[in-house]
Amino acid sequence: MAQDFYPVIARAVAALAENGADARQLEYDHARTVLVRQLRSLNSGLWTGLNELQALEDAIQKLESEISGPESARVGAVSRSEANGYVGVQD
Repeated sequence: MAQDFYPVIARAVAALAENGADARQLEYDHARTVLVRQLRSLNSGLWTGLNELQALEDAIQKLESEISGPESARVGAVSRSEANGYVGVQD
């Protein structure tokens, strides 16, 4: 079972001196590099490695969605509705 990377990533981002998108991206890249290095040194199997990397990506995505806030989620939902052709349709 994959680890829960969210607490680690959230603490790392909270500790950033500058919490901009670029700084967070550097932190995420560093986390990916460290994880890959650890997986290689443990000689873990391919599926284990992929599961761990996916768990890290899920944690990053969750944190980024929390940082962007509910307004961003609402705009994303509207955009998906528009893409599906639901906006502007009258009853």
